[in-house]
Amino acid sequence: KTFFPSDLKTAGQLTLQLLYDPDDEVPIDQPAEEVTVTFPIPVGGSAGATEVFQGFFISAGRAIPLEDRMTCTAVLQISGEPVLTPSS
Repeated sequence: KTFFPSDLKTAGQLTLQLLYDPDDEVPIDQPAEEVTVTFPIPVGGSAGATEVFQGFFISAGRAIPLEDRMTCTAVLQISGEPVLTPSS
């Protein structure tokens, strides 16, 4: 395969650090769905900013250390243009 630079741009990826639950696997190879990220409410504000986009998981890996918290790192590929609503 050959890479050709183009005018197409990607919105990037979102890497998530999650608590691992073996009964709730990350949905790899599923169609894109709407994802909403809500940011913390700023000091003196009434609502945090939100970012909405279509996305799908492309990878997930787990870490199960002895006597520590079990975690999962998942990568979400952003598809399309994210819509950012500022905080208020």
